[in-house]
Amino acid sequence: KLDDNLARRRRTFDRYTDYFSGHADRFVLPRQLPELETAWLGYPLVIAETAGFGRPDIQRFLDGRGIETRTIWTGNVARQPMLRGREVRLPADGLPNADVVMARGVLLPLSHAISDETLDFVLAQLDEFLSGASQ
Repeated sequence: KLDDNLARRRRTFDRYTDYFSGHADRFVLPRQLPELETAWLGYPLVIAETAGFGRPDIQRFLDGRGIETRTIWTGNVARQPMLRGREVRLPADGLPNADVVMARGVLLPLSHAISDETLDFVLAQLDEFLSGASQ
């Protein structure tokens, strides 16, 4: 089943990417590096600072329609409690990209168990949210 499950996850990833490509001014899309093969466990998305809405807005909207999301809480690992009080070597400017992921990153559902019909529903809800969100 593994090959079929991985293929299903990749198809769902590609459908999300196709969808969000039409909204590239509001999101930073993930990309699959050519030398890697990933079994996507969620669709990682970063909301652009100029999107006109924040992560809590889209999460509340989707949650209200039965669609679970997660924050990308790892982001800047140097800010995690386990490193509090520890010496950490960082670049002079810190880890600004990791901070952005931590502040504006969200994971959308992506599983081999998600049917085409379910993904159609998720995308329709995103359409509704994005059409009503101010830019």
